Amino acid sequence: MRFWAHLFVLFLSLIGAGFSFLSSRFLDSQMSYIASMFLFIFLLSFSFFIIPRFGSVLIFSGVFALLSFGFVDFGVVGIDRIIVFVCLGLIFEGLIFVFGRFLKSVSLRVVLTSCVCASIVPLLIGTLLSSYILAGMVRNVLNMVLLSFFIGIVGSLISLVVWYYVRVFRFFVRFQEF
Repeated sequence: MRFWAHLFVLFLSLIGAGFSFLSSRFLDSQMSYIASMFLFIFLLSFSFFIIPRFGSVLIFSGVFALLSFGFVDFGVVGIDRIIVFVCLGLIFEGLIFVFGRFLKSVSLRVVLTSCVCASIVPLLIGTLLSSYILAGMVRNVLNMVLLSFFIGIVGSLISLVVWYYVRVFRFFVRFQEF
């Protein structure tokens, strides 16, 4: 059963990469960033709700980065994109562990961790591209961090609502059995 759950997480990353392609192809850069960030955080949270084990989000974000290797919706392409999203997966897994020490509610942990991870994305991208330019554009970076934080709130809360309604389906109950 664990195989099918991981296969479904890979399917979610394929959906995310496909939407990332469509948004980078048909939307302008700002709307593409917003749409891709929303869907990425939504699917990231949903993949953790499906498999609440260490590594599920890391698998999702790594495969998402590999499948969307050349898309410019987040502002980075190639190996830089893989580095950003694998670091994001590691940060998510670490924060889930740290918040697990203090918060007993899994859904609250996922929402808080998703918001923090979403707000870290502009900092990771800016640090990877040029930390000198990042330091010179503090106001713009702060705006991107706040925008990403609110996108993270909306994406993770919608993921929580969707998970609340689909978790009783037989398809998802089988994933929770292992």
